[in-house]
Amino acid sequence: CFIIEAEEQARIHRLAAQHYQQNGFVQESILSYVAAKAYDEAFEIMRTHPYEKLSHNTALFFFEMISAFPEEYAAEHPLVRIFKAMLQKILGNTREAKTLLEGMLEQYKDIPETAGEIHLSLGELISEENVHEALKHYEMANNCLPNGSKLRLPHSLYVVNRSLIKLYGNEADSLQKGLDSVEKVVALSAGPYQRTAETWHHLMLAEAAYYQMD
Repeated sequence: CFIIEAEEQARIHRLAAQHYQQNGFVQESILSYVAAKAYDEAFEIMRTHPYEKLSHNTALFFFEMISAFPEEYAAEHPLVRIFKAMLQKILGNTREAKTLLEGMLEQYKDIPETAGEIHLSLGELISEENVHEALKHYEMANNCLPNGSKLRLPHSLYVVNRSLIKLYGNEADSLQKGLDSVEKVVALSAGPYQRTAETWHHLMLAEAAYYQMD
């Protein structure tokens, strides 16, 4: 009877989660999916939430939910651990996030798609403090990831662009070096994401012109 009751509870939680999800209640749907032990569905909602629009409170909620996943599930799903590291960055724990990702890079270096996601996350993580090192990670990500997995690359380019402007904005010669570097990174975003990358690039050029005027 207990097994039947547990299965029925999980079914009810899943139905509730689907209802919440269909009506735009993100946190409620995630809570219900986790209660139903439907971790794939819960993580998919978090993973597809626009990363650049994550508020501190939402990031904290996501972090708490992922921390509630069983350890064995996280161990079998490296993307969960990568996403958790990026949430740590938003929450101000950059050092811990970097340590986690660097450890994972060593672990998954022979699995190209996972290694690419780790390189991409490391690039975003360090772009403000070491933009040139970030560019290296983005190049490695491009080499590892198939085109269909490059959903985050255009946003990553924008992060790098802003960092380069901040770094080179006051010197025309240095600014050109920065723009040349960005040209190289923009070229990495191929296929269906090329247009998006070009949009970020034009925005960067406009900002660069503004900084030069100052």
